[in-house]
Formats: sequence, structure tokens, C-alpha cells
Amino acid sequence: MTKSELVQDSQSFCDSSLTRSDNPSSNYTAWSAMSTLITKNLILKQGNPSKYVLTPEGRILAAKILQADHGVNLQADINSQSTGIVIALVNLLL
Repeated sequence: MTKSELVQDSQSFCDSSLTRSDNPSSNYTAWSAMSTLITKNLILKQGNPSKYVLTPEGRILAAKILQADHGVNLQADINSQSTGIVIALVNLLL
């Protein structure tokens, strides 16, 4: 998914804006957390324009979070690149 697709699909699940800083003197938005997910090898940023996909580690973590927090069992979908899993992981970790 592209950044704009992720922002559009996930903003309603976030406590902070993905596009505007909560602090007028800062440039950091909730999107800034994406670099942490990339550094921790949970999200892979690739291509130009950039697209973001869950790594295998990211899919496993997303499934564990959804199971623990929402009782949703995604074990059968761990190897898929489902948009819903991407959105859920980003939303739960921001």
C-alpha cells in the first residue's frame, strides 16, 4: 500500500493525526512511528513511489496482537498480504 492509501484507510483508527502534528512547533505526526516499524523489520518500504508491506515478522506480530486484543484468529492468514492486516498492525502499534 502507498502512504496515502494507508493514511486514508487507517486514520479513523488512530488517536493522533497521521498528517498533522498535534504540536504546532513540531513536524512529527503519528506517521513518524512508521520508521520504528521499518527499523524493527515489521514493515518493508520498497519502490518509488514507496509502498509498504508487512514482513513475515510483522504478519506474525499482527496476528498475535489481534488474537490477544480482539480474539481474532488470523493464523490461517499470516502468509497473506491482506490489506486488513496491514491496517490493523499500523493502527494498533501507532
